[in-house]
Amino acid sequence: YREAASSGVRLVTIVGDSGIGKSRLAGELIRVLAGEAGVVVASCPPYGEGTTFSPIREAFRHAGRDESVLEGSSYEVFAATRSLFEELAVERPLVAVFDDVHWAEETLLDLIEHLSVRLGSAPVLLLCLARPELAERRPQWLSRPEATLTLEALSALDAHGLLDALDAPAAVRERIAELAEGNPLFIE
Repeated sequence: YREAASSGVRLVTIVGDSGIGKSRLAGELIRVLAGEAGVVVASCPPYGEGTTFSPIREAFRHAGRDESVLEGSSYEVFAATRSLFEELAVERPLVAVFDDVHWAEETLLDLIEHLSVRLGSAPVLLLCLARPELAERRPQWLSRPEATLTLEALSALDAHGLLDALDAPAAVRERIAELAEGNPLFIE
């Protein structure tokens, strides 16, 4: 975030299996930056007709903007989204969170890449949350260690620490730890 705020747009991808904590981590970042940065959140649905730009519509709604500008061609949607993000980043840095980008249609992934180049010096963090299968479609997003954070399963010690914090019954802790395989959501 600090790099984007001082040097211009950054695309960062948080990768991990379902339930590993991607959304929780993004939520903590948003909480920490409250008042310091503007935030728009957009989620990619797993299926459905007309879902290509539904996350962008969500971002426009989140920003309180008229989404009728998204009725045009892909070129017009790209331009309108870039304009919105530039406008929102004028007063303070912007964090744009795209959740579940592994479900995004190719055109939306193209739009995110377009923004990562065309926003230039605008203080914008494009934060994408994805499962590992995104690597099959956009390997370049995950090939840059400075722009990718991979979340792994909890170690046995950390899993037991979480079970302690959750005050799980002693009689089932070992079984929970075994079945959850280090996945925090499953442990909870």
